Amino acid sequence: MAVTVTQDGKYAFVAGRNSRANVNTREGGNIGIIANPLEPNPRLVAATRPIPGSLTNNVALSSDGKYLIGSYPTLGLESG
Repeated sequence: MAVTVTQDGKYAFVAGRNSRANVNTREGGNIGIIANPLEPNPRLVAATRPIPGSLTNNVALSSDGKYLIGSYPTLGLESG
């Protein structure tokens, strides 16, 4: 959905969504943390817990690089 990379290129943050392939449900959106994203062997080192019923659609770092902001526009919407 969306990716942002730290200024030093050491980490990337990836907006993800978890849903069952055979069922139209939202298991929850989360953010994956990738170490060395610009190197030949990037790896997923951590992820936030999924927020049930949401889809993460954007991530951004604050201008000073201290804060990660994630957007969950579907949070609180009921699937019907």
